[in-house]
This record gives sequence, C-alpha cells and structure tokens, in this order.
Amino acid sequence: MTRRKVLLIYLPLLILLLGFVGILFISSDYFLENHIKDRLIDAIEDQFTEGFKVSLDELRGNILTGIAAEEFTLSESDSEKPPILSTQRIILKYNILGLLRRKFLVTALQVESPIVNVVRRNDGVINLAQVLKKEDSKSQSSFAFAISNVQLDGGEIHYTDALQELELNIPRIKVELAGQLDEWDHTGE
Repeated sequence: MTRRKVLLIYLPLLILLLGFVGILFISSDYFLENHIKDRLIDAIEDQFTEGFKVSLDELRGNILTGIAAEEFTLSESDSEKPPILSTQRIILKYNILGLLRRKFLVTALQVESPIVNVVRRNDGVINLAQVLKKEDSKSQSSFAFAISNVQLDGGEIHYTDALQELELNIPRIKVELAGQLDEWDHTGE
C-alpha cells in the first residue's frame, strides 16, 4: 500500500476516534465538575447584586442532555443567617439542538426540597427585592427561553417580618406546571 492510501484510510478513522473520545469527555461528570461548575457559579452570581454568594456541592449529568445540581444555596456573603434559597437538588433537562435555532428549550426542571427564607427588615425592605440586579433595558438576550415542565417538591417558605414581629412557615409545598415548549400557556396541577 502506498503512503497516500494508508493516510486516506487512517486519517478519517483517527478523526472519528478523536470525535468519539471528545463526546465521551464532554458528556462525563468529570467535565461538568472540573470545567463547568466554577463557570456556572460565576455566571449565576453575575445575575445577583454584590453581597450574595452561590454555592453548589456537586454537578452531575450529561452536558448534551441534562444536568443535576446538588445542594444549591444562595446566601448573603458576610452573614451567618440561613440562606435565602437552598435546594437539595435541581435537575435540568434540555434539548441541546434548540440552541441551533437560538432557543434554550428546557424540557424539564425539577427542584427538590427548595427552602426560601423571606425576611422583611425593620426598614421595610424585603431581602428578595435586593437579590437580583436591575435589568438593563439595553441588554436584551438574543436567545429565546422556553420551558415545558416544572416540578417543585417538598418546598418550604419561611417568612419573618421584623416590623410586625411575625413569623410564618409554609411547609410541604408541591407545584407542578406543564405546557408546550414554545408557549407560556402553562397549567398547574
């Protein structure tokens, strides 16, 4: 066999092998935990005002179809108070091919044991009102976002009002929403 024939046979095989190994790598837990987790935390923290931090114990799954985030918390950076939001697990499943059409299509979002701590301080300000950054009207995303199924299971809301000296706890919250991906015509069960 000539050198050219050998090259024509082995080069496509090598490219296929490298492509297969690459797909296995990016769909592994190792890739999520070591290459995506810190970037994801930074991207989420960029959505919040300064003084809030996000923590995430573990990121598992397959970047091509869906991921699961274990022990997600949002809390004040310099405070020993309970977190504003914490969850045992968040499972996000999506259609990656939707990105080709500039749409982020979430097929399922499942939040297990979410706990929200809402506090109204003595000055009347509610802690949740200060978490998100003010949206800039000029910065519009070029991606469409659609979600079809949302499940919140085992949720709790803890409300503390320092002005009224009131504490309210709402346990065992369960919410299920189902709808079409491209329409926001959701139904709750």
